[in-house]
Amino acid sequence: MAGAGDRAPPPPAPVGGRDEPERWAPVGASGRGRLTASLQGPRRQSPQPPSWFPAGIIGEGKMIIFCPGGFFGMMPKTGCVVSGIYMIIMTNMYIIFETGHLDRAKRLLPITEDSIIYYYYTALLLACLTYPVCILLIYSVWNRNVRGMFTYVVWIIFYDLANFTLLILTFLARRYAHPFYIHPLEWFGLALRLPVDCFWLSYIIIYALMIFESRSKGRMSMKESVCKP
Repeated sequence: MAGAGDRAPPPPAPVGGRDEPERWAPVGASGRGRLTASLQGPRRQSPQPPSWFPAGIIGEGKMIIFCPGGFFGMMPKTGCVVSGIYMIIMTNMYIIFETGHLDRAKRLLPITEDSIIYYYYTALLLACLTYPVCILLIYSVWNRNVRGMFTYVVWIIFYDLANFTLLILTFLARRYAHPFYIHPLEWFGLALRLPVDCFWLSYIIIYALMIFESRSKGRMSMKESVCKP
């Protein structure tokens, strides 16, 4: 007869060949115990996003932003301010050169071919409208206004496409307006400005998405939006 301090022998292994985790649980003050087997298997972890990309677009219930730390050591907020200042300087240079091209077109073009002159006036008007948009960008960055930032992004895309279209129309119209020609500096300036504008727009889009994500989670600090290494 077993003593009071003895334990009951363990039951046979469960049918199915799967090893279940077991533990002894003491019962009462007599020292006897009973064997309890856990019927739950190992916990399954939720699938994680692939690790070969530094960031994606959509994660599990949250937005994953590309390059939240910026580029070349420049944070997105700083890049947004520099982007507005850069666009103001580029607009100044563009107006100066376009005014010179307009004067040259007035001297070389006959009176009947005035469509090219209207193209240059349109380009100058769009350049003047860019100034308040740049001021809106700097104001929006300071006040964390996402709509103002995306307004600037839409305007710059429209502005570059409009300038490209005007230059193509001028190139097509100059065939009937000898001896007028398009200066090579116009092609060079447009080809150089397009990729640079895309580079600075990336800062604005990243910073706007960071603000949108922080507001959706109720966070006020932008430090929590930066991905940890």
